[in-house]
Amino acid sequence: MDRSPQRRSPNRLVQCLGRWGSILALAAVAGCASNSSSKSTEADAPLERPELTDGEKQFAHGSLSAVVITGQPRITVKETVESVFTGAGLTVGKGTDDLWVFERRATRTESAAYGSWSGDEAKVRLKVQIVQEGTDKYLLCCRSFIARAAGTGVEDEQSLARRKVKQYEGLLYEVAARLN
Repeated sequence: MDRSPQRRSPNRLVQCLGRWGSILALAAVAGCASNSSSKSTEADAPLERPELTDGEKQFAHGSLSAVVITGQPRITVKETVESVFTGAGLTVGKGTDDLWVFERRATRTESAAYGSWSGDEAKVRLKVQIVQEGTDKYLLCCRSFIARAAGTGVEDEQSLARRKVKQYEGLLYEVAARLN
């Protein structure tokens, strides 16, 4: 009987890791594969961007998004805009009859990039302008801003790049889909 201690081969560890690596890779591929038989719903489909005339495009230049609403009274348009924007986590801010304001608290990253040095609160602000183009025809434009020291006497507002608030671009398209 041989009583010498058995030595484990370093290749055994490599083999074990190789097996686990293969299992993990197989699980990742199987988990990432989509089921081709699954049916997409209308909620999954992206909202289409409505077409604008050249004059409407010129007016909406620089905005986050713009839509035309037809055949609806102004109060219904306003209520729908409020419903969609508040549903996206925004609160109603101070506005006028022709300019509706929605805002949310800036994230840490946004505050660091755009906030004031004094540590006052920064807010992301979306302004929806409504222009009546005819009987029951309205053009809605949404522009985005960052407000430093929001709500104070030294508030400063700066236009925000579209890429910074891309998640809100489809809100007016949703309004148009509900009303048109």
